[in-house]
Amino acid sequence: MSLYFVMLPLIVLTGGGVLALFVWAVKADQFEDLEDAKHRIF
Repeated sequence: MSLYFVMLPLIVLTGGGVLALFVWAVKADQFEDLEDAKHRIF
């Protein structure tokens, strides 16, 4: 039972961090042009 008191906050913080990074990436237009990047090497 005491493991839940340690793991649950870690899981919530990790999920919140991932969500915050995803929101930042969307706002910073990281996903704007996914098709053009693969053709730049040519």
